[in-house]
Amino acid sequence: MIVQTPGVYITEKNNLASSVAGISTAVPAFIGFTEISQLNPIRIKSMFEFENHFGGNFTPQFAQSANPNQPIVPNKRFFLYDSLDLYFRNGGGPCYITCAGTYSTTDSQNITGLLNAALGQIDVLDEVTLLLMPDMHFQFNDGTGVLSSLTGNGDYSMLASSLLSKCAALKDKFALLDYLQPNSSPVDLRNWISAPVNELKYGALYYPWLKYARTIDVRYEQISLLHPTGSTQESAMNNILADGVAMDLRLGGYKSVNELTNEFNNLSTDVSNKTKLTAVFNFLYQLVAGLDDRLILADAELDGHRNVLSTNSNFTKEVKNLFWFTTTLGSGSLGMLNLFPNNTVPPNSTWINFAFGNYANYTDLALDAANLGYIPPQSNSDVISDLLSGNFVKLNTIYAGIANFYEMANVRKMALENKIFIEDPIYAQLKMEVINYQKQIPSQGAIAGLYCKNDRERGVWKSPANMAVQGIEKPMFEVSNAEQDSLNVDAVSGKSINVIRTFTGKGALVWGARTLDGNSNEWRYIAVRRFFSFAEESVKKAMENFVFETNNARTWVKIKAMITSFLVDQWKSGALIGSTMNEAFFVNIGENTSSPSEILNGIINVQIGMAVARPAEFIILEFSHYTKS
Repeated sequence: MIVQTPGVYITEKNNLASSVAGISTAVPAFIGFTEISQLNPIRIKSMFEFENHFGGNFTPQFAQSANPNQPIVPNKRFFLYDSLDLYFRNGGGPCYITCAGTYSTTDSQNITGLLNAALGQIDVLDEVTLLLMPDMHFQFNDGTGVLSSLTGNGDYSMLASSLLSKCAALKDKFALLDYLQPNSSPVDLRNWISAPVNELKYGALYYPWLKYARTIDVRYEQISLLHPTGSTQESAMNNILADGVAMDLRLGGYKSVNELTNEFNNLSTDVSNKTKLTAVFNFLYQLVAGLDDRLILADAELDGHRNVLSTNSNFTKEVKNLFWFTTTLGSGSLGMLNLFPNNTVPPNSTWINFAFGNYANYTDLALDAANLGYIPPQSNSDVISDLLSGNFVKLNTIYAGIANFYEMANVRKMALENKIFIEDPIYAQLKMEVINYQKQIPSQGAIAGLYCKNDRERGVWKSPANMAVQGIEKPMFEVSNAEQDSLNVDAVSGKSINVIRTFTGKGALVWGARTLDGNSNEWRYIAVRRFFSFAEESVKKAMENFVFETNNARTWVKIKAMITSFLVDQWKSGALIGSTMNEAFFVNIGENTSSPSEILNGIINVQIGMAVARPAEFIILEFSHYTKS
């Protein structure tokens, strides 16, 4: 510090050395399809956030024959939403969603290209450590009524290899994979995953699929019978669905007060001319006119609700005020509105009978409206202000009447729907089959959640196994010890498959801890691979502070001390084995690792060796018969 003025000066000196901060170890990126498209990956922490950004789940449609032996086949099915839900149920935390496309624009012809393109966005997500692609299990109707998915030796193989290659290239990410279909064979899977041997250590494969434990809502309109049953219940359901179409046609499909308010606000933002202001009143007029006798409803009970609404004094009062208000404007100084053709009230209108009494035409209505003592506004914006004030017409009362009528229609539909799924045997069986089908999902979402829980509670060096899977009824298939023998170890391909098994009194447990590189002594275990990625990335980020520092002994000592301190912490936590630090790890730097030429060229070589703890995969108990002599 250079000082020139007399006085007392204070300086602060940094005595603490640089340190290595451990990176996050379990931040997944889910790649798949959503209801609402987003151009860039978005970080979320809950299903609520997901739905705010990406919308809800996909609702599959089923075109079925009445033959109970025909398997359920959807038009198409996506798995991102359900997998994400299981992820949070099993302890998952913050994650990224990478949208590959939307439900409506994705089919079997373009899905592979869209998923592969979305995988390219992962490069910029430095925080991400796990990669999942639930929608690589996309299912669809092949056009002949057969349930199909991506080809195992084609699209699935390419996507699985792309995931592993991406993780190997970035070196700080790990891929979670599932069987292509619930009934795929281990031999097929090992053949389909054709990544190079040096990339297999960056991923793990799990079996079997899971049976989801959540309520599945099945709607009547999801099921389209190719040969209708002709039952009374089916006829009633078809009537109520037809009524819904008629209501949307007459009432514009605005089902809530918010929707109606928003539409009014949109239309009234700019009423600079007669045409635009007239559009506002046409919108309001069509709402109330849509409930008159010309709205023919097939369901007698729902039509009764409409008649009740048309006699509600609060509702009809505001309808009458709306017509008077409109008529006053039409006969006033603005002279801008003419909603009724030829100055006549629409014929056969219920509103004429109960709202206007003996008014026979527009002229009579206009004369009475003129006697109200209401002075019409002189500008379009004042017209809108008068409406919004609610002094003359309470629009919210009209909106509430429309919304309540839609709610009545929905309640009626649900009552009939419950009835058909109970009383009609064909629909009852189809509902159970749809529920059973939609509960079958890949395991990767649940597994990712357990990785997060394991890392948070124990550490990345602890194998994410012997942990109970939450939110499921059971694995889709039960696996015995003999069956797992060939899954855990394969001498030919070396591709180990981790199993989810049911144990009495414990539920479904993850019963495997191997990477796909099962024959490798170095990279056989998930915990070892992930801990190395954690240590490598943590040290790499800390070393960035030394770029452009002087390449001499002083800098080397600082680097060695920093890395040693980090590894000591890992050793104390149990990540490294050894009774002493020298047995657990080593750090070499300086002239022993870098040649004079490298030092002159600004290169610092650091050699780090770690004895990472491995899981106790096989515990052998030896008993002998002891007899006291």
